Amino acid sequence: MSWFVNLRTQVRRVLGIANGGTGNDIGLARGIVKMGLNRTGSTITKQTLVTLSHTFNDSRIIKTTTYQQTSVLGVVIGYFDDDDAQTIIYADVPDKKQAAVQVQGDVVVDIGSEGATRGQYAYASADDGKAASSATAAAGAFGVFQGSGTAGTGTALVRLWNGVALNTASVSFATPAIVLGTAHAAGAASTVIRSDATILAFDATNPADLGTAAPGDAAVAARRNHVHNAPTIASLAGDLDDLDDVNAPSPGDGDLLSYDSGAGEWVAISAASSNNIWRPLMDGAIPGEVILDGTTGEAIMAFGPQ
Repeated sequence: MSWFVNLRTQVRRVLGIANGGTGNDIGLARGIVKMGLNRTGSTITKQTLVTLSHTFNDSRIIKTTTYQQTSVLGVVIGYFDDDDAQTIIYADVPDKKQAAVQVQGDVVVDIGSEGATRGQYAYASADDGKAASSATAAAGAFGVFQGSGTAGTGTALVRLWNGVALNTASVSFATPAIVLGTAHAAGAASTVIRSDATILAFDATNPADLGTAAPGDAAVAARRNHVHNAPTIASLAGDLDDLDDVNAPSPGDGDLLSYDSGAGEWVAISAASSNNIWRPLMDGAIPGEVILDGTTGEAIMAFGPQ
């Protein structure tokens, strides 16, 4: 058997697929072409996007019907000659059952109402038997548009991958839930996050007042410029010993702290109205000498006129 063909005497109008040609009488497309049995009940014209009627080995075809349908087979480019099946292809399908379906390579396809943009991924349109495009690769993508097409009425060239649309689930992006803690953990979620997602690191809770030292247990931290609440005099009771009875609700600048023995508490008085102040008790016999406590060695303080 000879593997050569005489282009002058052995070729009828077109070079058949078996001999390395397109098998198409007007050169509509180049690529891998399969035979599909028309199961629509009516004519399937060329440039129609089709899917298998059923799964497994059923070769019957129908138009695609759902946006991003994942069972896309290819594009109808014509029909096979009944006398020379799978060798001679004619560029129309009038009342024929054996449709020629291109499943790989460059082919022209009708565009649905969603439109098509050059360089974007090809999908089945919501319009029966037509194609649409999307900038994102997801379930249902079966090729890449090599040209743009007018929505609803136009056609465009699409490069089919392998005749079968992606049947994997599209990527699911989740809200980041990365928890800040004191130890590393791998986590168990199967979803991914985007590179420009925001991770919660701060909240609006005020930092705790100054107090007893503690490591804390909160999972988030205050911002670098956070401010602690200033402690009140009452909160420092015990640290000021005898000053636990301070009563100075509205002290002014330059006020003095004076002990009211009658009320048994410390009060704030203005310097201008104060006649008495606390000062070291001086030795009258020795000018400039301070009288010290004989036990503690501390200066003995006296409250008297300025």
